[in-house]
Parts: sequence; C-alpha cells; structure tokens
Amino acid sequence: MSLQMFAPLLPSSLSRPLAAAALVGAFALVAGAPRSADACGVPESGLTSTTPSNGATYPANAALLFQGFDITLDAVTVKVDDQPAELVPAGFASGWASIAVLVEPAPQVGQTVVVSGEFCEFGDCGPVTLTYTAGEPDLIAPTPVAEASRFTVYDHADFESSGGDCLSNSELTVYVRVMQDAPGAAEAPGVVSAVWSKGSGFFSDFTITSSETASMSVAIELSQLDGNDPRSEVCVTVVATDLAGNAAEPFEICPACFYRKDEGENDGGPVPEPAWTDADAVPGSACAVAVETTGEATDSGEPTTGETGGETGEEPTSGEPQSTGEEASTGATDTSEEDDGGEKGCACDGGGGSPDLGALVVLGLGLGLRRRRR
Repeated sequence: MSLQMFAPLLPSSLSRPLAAAALVGAFALVAGAPRSADACGVPESGLTSTTPSNGATYPANAALLFQGFDITLDAVTVKVDDQPAELVPAGFASGWASIAVLVEPAPQVGQTVVVSGEFCEFGDCGPVTLTYTAGEPDLIAPTPVAEASRFTVYDHADFESSGGDCLSNSELTVYVRVMQDAPGAAEAPGVVSAVWSKGSGFFSDFTITSSETASMSVAIELSQLDGNDPRSEVCVTVVATDLAGNAAEPFEICPACFYRKDEGENDGGPVPEPAWTDADAVPGSACAVAVETTGEATDSGEPTTGETGGETGEEPTSGEPQSTGEEASTGATDTSEEDDGGEKGCACDGGGGSPDLGALVVLGLGLGLRRRRR
C-alpha cells in the first residue's frame, strides 16, 4: 500500500490548555465529512493515509496520524531501532484523524521508527509498514498573523439532503482564512482550528497545513446561528496548534469582512467563495474601511473551492487590521466574553480562500457534518 502524507496546507503542552482542549474536542465531527453528492455506500475498510509519510524525517515528539475506515491498532506494533516501543493516545491531537498516537518512549534524534501490522478492524486488508526517522523535537508554537486573517459569509441557495447522499443540509457557507508563518522544514505540520459558539449557536472547522495560508469552508444551516446576524454578531475564534502539541494564543476575528446573499448554486457539495465586490464589504469591517479609503476593495486571491479538513494552497494576504482586543474563546462558550489572551484581526483583500481545501472537533456536539471514518 502506498503511504501518503495526511496533510496538505497547518506545542510540549498547550499554552492555553483549556481553550485548546475544548477547540480540539469541538472539531472531530468535521474531520472526514464526505464530499460527493452521489449516493454513498459503505467505504472499504483499511488505512488510507498517514502522517508522517513513509521515509520522512519527522519531529520525535510529534503525533502520528492514521486516517482510514474501520481501522484499529490492535494488530499493529512499533519498534525504535529494532527495540519494541508503544503507541499511546495523543490526547491533544484527538479528532484530527481516525487515530492519533505518540511513540513511547520518545525516539532519539536519528533513530529509525517502524510501525507495522494490519490496521483493519474487520476483514483482511493486508499488512502495512510505515518507516520514518526521528528528527529534532519541535518546541516552537505556530505564529498566526491575526491582522491578516479574516472570515466571510455567503448566504446562497439552500440544500436539503435526501438522507442517503452522505451530505448535510446547508444554507450558508462561512469561509475562514488564517495567515501564519509557514512551519520550517523540521517542524511539525500545523493545525488551525476555527470555532464560533454563542448560546445554542455553533459551528467549527479545522485544517492541517504546512503553508502560510490555512483556509476553511464551513457549510451551515441558518439555525446554527441561533438568530445571530452573521454580518455583525458572529466572531470566529482561531487557535493555531501543531502536531507536536505546541499552541499559539487564541485570537478572535470579527466582524465578517464580506457578506453576500443571493441564490447562488448549491448542490450539496462545496460552494466556491464568491469574488467579492465593494458592495459586499460589511459596514464597520476592515474591508469596508479599505473601500471608504481607496474607493475599491482589493482582490488578490482565487476563490476557494469550499472543501475543508486539511488541504490548502498558498495565498498571500495583506490588509489593515480588522480590530484588536483582548478576547479569546474556548469554542464552547459565548465568544463575547473577554479574556486576556487573545487578539482580533481581519485582512480586507477580496480574494477567496486558497484553492483545494481538503481533509475540525469532538465533544459530541452534533454538528450535522457526518463522519464515516473511524
């Protein structure tokens, strides 16, 4: 079987343990949501991807991710330089893949780690071997750029699932784009999570990335806003972490930079982010300020495809800060409550998110984004 990296796109212990733990918990339901509008059957059991990839050099303290369907580690072993070791749950990475584990004892720099065995919980899918070299531990937290990050909202045509198409009802799409310093070659992949929670209103997403842009596309129903106006009463809390457990301070983005309502096509799959215009700028946002100052909104990026859960491209963003403040949210409480650990920010360019956003998190919050992976 060919082993490929689980990511394309974003420490120690979490610097904000309560906030990060709640956000990590909030995102698992979204991690493997199917995207095809066709009727879906039961997926074939087996391992589909791993982080790290086979033959890679990978931080010794970073979590290993195994993605697949009906997979288990019951018949899987790990050896470090031919000496038996253990695979133990990586609690901070729970929900980021079907299985997230750490090697214990942690390998030393330069040692060879071999994970091998049959991952299928049911049936016989054949043995798989993953071999990688332990690199220097990653002790550096990601560096998101709050002032260059933003979210936008598109109120498009509604979609109602037939119940057998592996899709969810959707009425709006929230696009979140977070800019950050790209991880170095020897650092663990980043994980960027975005959540909004107020009263009974809630939505969230996450993406795994090693680029400067982390983009998410969250399809929601109007009821998930609990009566709040997406243009002025929604603030998205962002937490940038990595697979070594390092976490940056949470920050908040609000209000939305752009908002549009029309009957744009929605077939249940990802809805592309519109090419925003001056008329879409939300009053009071940095995008509106830019329009008032220059007379036009900037557009430096390509519309996003709308997929989530781990794939992004690179899309430079620039702009004036949306707002600044000291407010952070755990993702499970009202984001209007002040905290001394966060920032607010938003870029005001009119481009969509990065192209091709692929493969956030658990607490059993019932998002309606159905998972079929285990």
